[in-house]
Amino acid sequence: MDKLASHLLGKVPSSGNLMDSFHLDDSDLDSDDENDRRPPIVQPIVPIKYETLDRDKVLNAYRTTLGRLGLVWTPPGGLSPKSVCAAPAVPAASDYPETYLRNTDKEKLLIWYCENFRRQYSSRYPLRRPLVMALENECGVQKMVCTSINVTRLPLVEFKSWSGCASFVSDHIVYEPLDHPTNLPVRLRSPSTVFNGQSGHCFELSTLLVSLLLGAKIDAYVVSGYATREVCLNDQCRVPCPLLPPPEPSQSAPDSEQTPVSKYVPKPVPDYRSKFERMMEQRRMDEERRKREEEEEEERKLVEELERLPPDELRGKRLHSWVLVREGGEEGEVFFVEPITGRRCDLDDEQYLVISSNVG
Repeated sequence: MDKLASHLLGKVPSSGNLMDSFHLDDSDLDSDDENDRRPPIVQPIVPIKYETLDRDKVLNAYRTTLGRLGLVWTPPGGLSPKSVCAAPAVPAASDYPETYLRNTDKEKLLIWYCENFRRQYSSRYPLRRPLVMALENECGVQKMVCTSINVTRLPLVEFKSWSGCASFVSDHIVYEPLDHPTNLPVRLRSPSTVFNGQSGHCFELSTLLVSLLLGAKIDAYVVSGYATREVCLNDQCRVPCPLLPPPEPSQSAPDSEQTPVSKYVPKPVPDYRSKFERMMEQRRMDEERRKREEEEEEERKLVEELERLPPDELRGKRLHSWVLVREGGEEGEVFFVEPITGRRCDLDDEQYLVISSNVG
């Protein structure tokens, strides 16, 4: 026993925690008497402390990181194959132009300015969503959204008007809803890639339509904001078909030819009916009209109840993009164009809820 005690005291350091310094091996338990053996000293288990999530810290991290622009540029030849968009009918990464694979010095300077503006915007309006200023293209390179607009001129008569350009985009490009209706899109492909792939989300369709409109010398802008569920999902169930002919106006009876007025006008035939009978007849007609109006009102309310849309939990939060057209210059007519359907909409249309930004 004395031998074991002296051996243990020799292992004790000059300073430190005694419990942490006892590390025994098999040789420490060697004793002449097996009854004097003691179990090895085990280090105490330190409990792990978990920090509770602070709502303010989470929101602060969310504001400072969401929408941040990357200021590290991809080196030449450093593009990975996984970063290239694998859309159908899209060329390989080596077939893309040089401007698709890296940013020019002017684009880098523009990204620096926009990142500075984003920080000021998020600091001044901490509760607002970040603006759509820079997204990755089909090659995985961050590009400013304004540089994605490419003025495209096509030598066809159909592309000389806004209606022809809008009809082309809505008829030949398949609309793909956003993966997350309340989040910004991950990528914004160029108009040429969308044209070749013939599919894209609302921001890509708007960019392609604005490129065609600018090529036709029509002042147009890409609008980013929030729209209703029916617009974002392209639900046309309650939209009248534009191909149906308009209702014919009710044909009124032709006016009878006016007979020449004669000075010999016969006196009207006196009405020999009883006043009481006429009063009862009028009362009966009023009662029938009142019942008919009540039935029509009940039927109208029933139809409205059946056609009422279910409540949308994400109303006012669904991101969408459409096009603003200024036809005829500054004093011309201003209206919206929906790139999904190619239809014209008024500025006070109820399907567009909020406008957050526009690019042109």
